[in-house]
Amino acid sequence: MVVAADTDPAWQSGDELESEVARHVRERDSGTLFVRTADNHWGCFVFSEGSIVSLMCRGVRGTKSLVHLRKIAQCTYRFDAGALLGEDVVDLPSTEEILEQLGGGDIETLRRPIGLSAAELKRTVSTAAVAILGPMGALVCDEQFARAGMLAGMEDVEQLLRAIGHEIDDPDEAKAFRDEVIAAATPRGGSTSGQRAAVTEGSAEYNKIRNVLEAEAAEFLGPMGPVLCEEYFLKYAVDNNIFDIGSIINALADEIDDVRLSDQFRNRIAERLEPQ
Repeated sequence: MVVAADTDPAWQSGDELESEVARHVRERDSGTLFVRTADNHWGCFVFSEGSIVSLMCRGVRGTKSLVHLRKIAQCTYRFDAGALLGEDVVDLPSTEEILEQLGGGDIETLRRPIGLSAAELKRTVSTAAVAILGPMGALVCDEQFARAGMLAGMEDVEQLLRAIGHEIDDPDEAKAFRDEVIAAATPRGGSTSGQRAAVTEGSAEYNKIRNVLEAEAAEFLGPMGPVLCEEYFLKYAVDNNIFDIGSIINALADEIDDVRLSDQFRNRIAERLEPQ
């Protein structure tokens, strides 16, 4: 699709372009953001439900185009929700990594939390895939989960589902598969599963969360509970003062073998951390 050049362009800065890309991610838009630079080069970002699935700049596609995109100083841009140019055939970094390389947006506010533990998510995805692909669905899931590594947010889940969806021939079935898993994995209102807290170490809020998790971990996991709690606080310290509380809770819950007790652990934490 060709976008007509502006006759009297109002130039935007590179920072404004970065913020615009971050906004489309945050609002889960689908479509293409067309970019024209001040030196008359073209580029684009293609979005699918908030995930960046294709990049192009100066005739270069995929990851290599980031070298040019992040150097843009002045540009005009226009978003077209009806233009979906398709996914890159080459592997792209995650949407979060692309935003980090562009330097735009508060990554922690853009990353949408997962409402299931790692074990629950894998069970959900595998069950949905087997229902469509038969026994091969479980093998496809194992392969794609291994390739994906740690899933830090719903953007990573959606990227995983697109990879599995490529194995489903019927587009309607592929969409139904993705929709089913996304609905199950999206946090419900009021759930601490997937809760994300930006707290400063030593603050009253941090101390409350830390004390609750350590106390409940000790009760359900014994002396190893606080040790595991310390380990997961280190693992999910996204920044010096930002902690992925949902992932910490899910990781601790996954250490509890009994599913009933694991659910009870989550519910106890939800009650104790509920705002008064």
